[in-house]
Amino acid sequence: MDAKRRKFLKMAGVTVLAGISAPAVVKLTSSPAVASGDSHSAAPAAGHDPAEAHAEEQPTGIRLGMVIDMRKFYDNQQMLDEAIAVCHKVHNVPDIPDRKSEIKWIWKTGFGNAFTEQSQNHRSETVLNSSFPVLCNHCDNPSCVKACPTKATFVVEKNGIVAMDFHRCIGCRFCMAACPYGARSFNWQDPRPFIKEYNANF
Repeated sequence: MDAKRRKFLKMAGVTVLAGISAPAVVKLTSSPAVASGDSHSAAPAAGHDPAEAHAEEQPTGIRLGMVIDMRKFYDNQQMLDEAIAVCHKVHNVPDIPDRKSEIKWIWKTGFGNAFTEQSQNHRSETVLNSSFPVLCNHCDNPSCVKACPTKATFVVEKNGIVAMDFHRCIGCRFCMAACPYGARSFNWQDPRPFIKEYNANF
């Protein structure tokens, strides 16, 4: 091995070693105990705690979620229609036959529409040919809540559900425009004639 190559390898090794050890040295020397010269001091100075500086606010309370086992629906798409009908019945959603005026809290669509960010390559025929239920995502930071001028759309603090106070709604439809998932519908007519069984508990 010639001297030039040996010298190059030594320099490369030293550079790599310096690059790897530099963050540890910086972290060690920026420690309040090292900076003060007191090796027994473990308490960081106020406002200089690294964990405090980089920590995010921890969530509190309960955050509800929903998991839908699609394997139940692959072989029986009629069961999906029944699940949608039950959801609409429980929530007093009117069954308006005209598609332009229909109200929906949960509906079905294909894989490509339900999961636009997911690749359709290498998906089974069963998945690609099945319908999937779509509903409100109950976002962590919902744009519909921000857009509502009367605060009729709000987040229930104890569980994270995005809800609506129908008595405060003024019908501006800002929530519909703000929702990136198209999960909002608007009653253009009196819904009561289209509700077959009224659920008084909702």
